[in-house]
Amino acid sequence: MGDWDAALSYVAPDVKWDTSRQLNETRGIYETREGVRRVWERFAEPWESWRIEIDEFVQVGEDTVVSRGTGYFRGRDGIEVTARQSGVWTFRDGAVSEFTSYDDHQEALEATGLRE
Repeated sequence: MGDWDAALSYVAPDVKWDTSRQLNETRGIYETREGVRRVWERFAEPWESWRIEIDEFVQVGEDTVVSRGTGYFRGRDGIEVTARQSGVWTFRDGAVSEFTSYDDHQEALEATGLRE
């Protein structure tokens, strides 16, 4: 359902992908592009279709961004889910070197020293 190779071309080989704050079965900390690919595939598997729209980016210094987005998911049985999510993205040499997912936008901002 996704072009994982294209998406992973924007991810550093030694990436740290942290979804440990999530309340779903893909919660954990994943390292390396292959680890990230596995968690993406596992996350996408039960959905008939899905998309994530980024609603806002907040620049934090030169290499960090906080995002706020909305995910739209349709299950194989027609069940639709809408979920809000925020993330802290750190970049190195133009690639994502670290990502941490948050359910609460304020918590994501505070992780970088910002407040709303």
